[in-house]
Amino acid sequence: MYILVVGCGRIGYHLAKDLAAVGHEILVIERNPRRAALVAEEIGSMTLIGDGSEVGVLREAGAERADLMVATTAIDADNLVICQVAKHVFNVQRTVALVNNPSNQTLFKQLGVDVPVSSTEIIMKNIEEEIPTHSLVHILNLESSHMEVVVIRVPADGTVLGRLIRDVQLPPTSHATLVIRHGGTVHTPDDDFLLEAEDEVVCVTTQAEEEALLRTLTQVH
Repeated sequence: MYILVVGCGRIGYHLAKDLAAVGHEILVIERNPRRAALVAEEIGSMTLIGDGSEVGVLREAGAERADLMVATTAIDADNLVICQVAKHVFNVQRTVALVNNPSNQTLFKQLGVDVPVSSTEIIMKNIEEEIPTHSLVHILNLESSHMEVVVIRVPADGTVLGRLIRDVQLPPTSHATLVIRHGGTVHTPDDDFLLEAEDEVVCVTTQAEEEALLRTLTQVH
């Protein structure tokens, strides 16, 4: 299968690497020459430096024979245009787009993107499915830094209720990065953020500190 991947940030890089590893013919389109060179060197994949939303660049990439277009840039508008040009100008049968802002997912579907992928929605789905029966849910392992992303639900009678984040003694290298409140509102906690019952706290931690982090956030009176 001939697959075009536009954008080689972290997602595009690993996607291209995995697709090439299972035998697909991959061409990565990237504006940044240094990133493109990194992909070519580490993955051995063909790269093309240019703007993947431009017809001329896609024509040079051989989009007319592509089986699949995957747009993974950090800009939703670019990902949408890339998929629309691929489908309507080059008749690419299947398009996949990264949706950075989950509120755009419905629009992507309405405008013909076959598979709009929202990483936020995937994380939320995992949380909603698993956290009712587990105090701690693993979301992601960051192998290069030996860190992991977990979600911990604060119990209704937890000792951290009503306390400022800065007053909660988390393990030394653990950090609370997001708090998902009942009803689905998402907050980026600062030092003055107050924890409430049933808050789902997204934390970056290590395996060694995971148990201590869980105890801190779920201890009850």
